[in-house]
Amino acid sequence: PKSASWILESAPIQAQGVLAVAAQIQPFPRDEDREEDRDGILNRVSNITYELKIWEGEDGVPEKLIYSCSGLTAPEHIIGKTLRPGTEYFWTVRANFNL
Repeated sequence: PKSASWILESAPIQAQGVLAVAAQIQPFPRDEDREEDRDGILNRVSNITYELKIWEGEDGVPEKLIYSCSGLTAPEHIIGKTLRPGTEYFWTVRANFNL
């Protein structure tokens, strides 16, 4: 099987003194992905894992990777890292899978 990846979510977040941030998204393939898959390719997806990355940023630009976790078996994760209040963060969730 071929391996592939797909970015599911990417968004800025603003820390407000939160000690742990929870990120949860819809599992891959999402409903909207299936609706656009006219050839049925997503029916062959197997062995899905997820990768989460968080960057500190400034002026709308991610600059420094501060957290990375891969091999997650579900599209959810609790980040047990203290985030600094008033700091801009960016995050991505990537699904990795076999076709």
